[in-house]
Amino acid sequence: MICQNCGAKISSNSRFCMICGSKVDNMHFEYGNVNEPSWFVKGNEWAKLNKHEEAIYFYDKELMHNPKHIDAWNNKGNSLSKLGMFEDAIFCYDKVLENSPGHIQAMYNKAYALAHINQHTEAIFYYDKVLENNPMDTETMYNKGFSLSALDKHKDAFDCYTKIVEINPSHINAWYNMGYTLMKLGKSDEAINCVEKALSLSPMDSGICFLKARILEDLERFDDALECLERVIELDPGYQNALEMEVRILKKNK
Repeated sequence: MICQNCGAKISSNSRFCMICGSKVDNMHFEYGNVNEPSWFVKGNEWAKLNKHEEAIYFYDKELMHNPKHIDAWNNKGNSLSKLGMFEDAIFCYDKVLENSPGHIQAMYNKAYALAHINQHTEAIFYYDKVLENNPMDTETMYNKGFSLSALDKHKDAFDCYTKIVEINPSHINAWYNMGYTLMKLGKSDEAINCVEKALSLSPMDSGICFLKARILEDLERFDDALECLERVIELDPGYQNALEMEVRILKKNK
């Protein structure tokens, strides 16, 4: 690094210039003989502000100077994902993996991007790679479960969610999805128990209440389903699916 006040060279772990005593500006480094901003750091700052187009501009500047900067490729991919540009993001993660095949975060990020363009089989491949490194990673398990459900592999998805709640019994979304997958498997009697557990953890969640109403409808417990829908509408008066479902059940329950 170099001092922006006097131009003296400074070691990378120094906080102050030994020549003039000014504080080190970590936003500047030396590229060859030219003082330029640390484009990578500036990109990160813009990304933290959710200004991802600006962040990508600076990551590209960094990559012009250092095309093998794997963190710049990875973070550029993340910003592209935030903008919904998942195929471009995957290109960036592949650049990381070309230079660092065991880069866990890039594998996870690539899987996440693949899932968002409905390439779930390939996404699961990379989620499994991540889980080989850390079998207790509940976030990766959860996303793998999502991809399995998208492929109608509900039993395998259920197994993912079951493992999550074994590790973290307070994982609301895992309990919710256990209920959903059991419903899809035609096991509504079991599904209701999972949804009740999710509701005990988050009693004000209208989405969980709505899923409970759907399961109760499957069980032909129409009065209970209507009571549950009243709760959904109380929590979220504009919940259109709940309003439509209420009309449907009222017709059935005449």
